[in-house]
Amino acid sequence: MEPLKSTTVKLVSPAVTNGNQSEPAIGIPWLQQFIGNCSSCQIDAVALHWYDVTSNTAYFQTYLTEAYAILKKPIWLTEFMGTGSAADQVTFIKAVVPWLEEQTFIERYAAFGDFASNSVAVFVDSSNNLNALGTAYSTTT
Repeated sequence: MEPLKSTTVKLVSPAVTNGNQSEPAIGIPWLQQFIGNCSSCQIDAVALHWYDVTSNTAYFQTYLTEAYAILKKPIWLTEFMGTGSAADQVTFIKAVVPWLEEQTFIERYAAFGDFASNSVAVFVDSSNNLNALGTAYSTTT
């Protein structure tokens, strides 16, 4: 990837989950070790994942805000979803997407679960039309 650093291509870190243990390192502690061990690498943004229950929007916001404070890089949230009922997931999406849009340190984000048979979140019905969650995600700003 490093040969691309002199181009306009953004180089993004490996993606880590919201696990946060230090021994063995996972999540942000692992990413800190990676960045420390790759001190000459160009990393333009960090890729993060987040999974928890739909009611935990405060943790969602805290995790991303603290990650930015620690890593000091723009964030690409490449996977996120709250687990819960379909109605709870719609409420979650309607709460977090406007917040994501307001944060200058969040450069990209993508909800997880665009597959009709996904066990985490289903965005389409059996005819591949957007369901309530898919509609909420595609229309909430």
